[in-house]
Amino acid sequence: MSYLLLVLQSPLILATIAIVIFLFARRGRTAETVVPGRSAFMRSVAVTGSVAVLIVHLAVQFFPVLDLAQRYLLPNLNVDFTPEPWAYAWWRYPLPLIVAVVVLTIVTVRVTREPVVVEAPVLSMKPRGWTSFASRKELASAASVLGALVSVSLFAGVHSITDRFGLHTLVSGPRPIGVTDASWDEYGASTFYGWAYSVPVMILAVVLAAQVWWVLRTISVRPFASPESVTAETRERTRSASIVLRLFIATVLLPLGGALLLIGQTAMYPSVISVDSADYFVPLGYASFAGPIAVAGAVLQGAALLMLVAGIQGKRSRVSSPELVRS
Repeated sequence: MSYLLLVLQSPLILATIAIVIFLFARRGRTAETVVPGRSAFMRSVAVTGSVAVLIVHLAVQFFPVLDLAQRYLLPNLNVDFTPEPWAYAWWRYPLPLIVAVVVLTIVTVRVTREPVVVEAPVLSMKPRGWTSFASRKELASAASVLGALVSVSLFAGVHSITDRFGLHTLVSGPRPIGVTDASWDEYGASTFYGWAYSVPVMILAVVLAAQVWWVLRTISVRPFASPESVTAETRERTRSASIVLRLFIATVLLPLGGALLLIGQTAMYPSVISVDSADYFVPLGYASFAGPIAVAGAVLQGAALLMLVAGIQGKRSRVSSPELVRS
């Protein structure tokens, strides 16, 4: 099981898979005409946003590899790519979310400031809301991954303990009966997805969700240009909503998968602690489920990677009618 996890989370393997998928996806593709205006902008959001999130995630995964290479190949080079594996690194989980927040901030500004040109009023039989152009399946997926991330973050945070710097980055196994040594919590603890990681992740995920809501609402409530453009504009708004939701889902899956990986791996490798001249085997209460939890985390991160690559190589919009240009 540990070997499988090593393979699944290897940054080199993740990068290789991403490149191979991208190259195969590009084979046999012909150049397509990109629609100017909103369609071209949202296409650039899909590509640029996916590339940015993917690169940042792989960079975070590669930091330990670079640090290991530097320590063994260039020991005299005084550069720390990452702290010790058990040390607190605030960027370990929230960096992809920060990138997505920046991308959606740009989208929000662009969509909000985009001028509305109404050539002829369009009467709507029912009011449009923020879900009018969004896929029900994608909305359900977005809500599910957000709920899962918040639930895992709260669960892990509640069960975490502080390290010597006062940060909730550790988890401690149950104290054996009869052991009163105050150092147990320090030496019997393991690195964990505690409040120090989960709070920034939850805050950024909620901010990202609020941005997605605002973009979907803005896209939905804008008036149509004319009755003749309703079909084309509906198609473009549906495509735009899908781009935003898919970027959100993929981005949230990355810290969710990373959290599950750490939670699972922490329980898979219990500590042996010597207290009062006795050795204690320190398993966590969920150790029997640690393997599936870690594998689930690796699979979720793999799914996020595939979604980001799909966003990079997704089909461009074709000019099928003049109405598309006016949308």
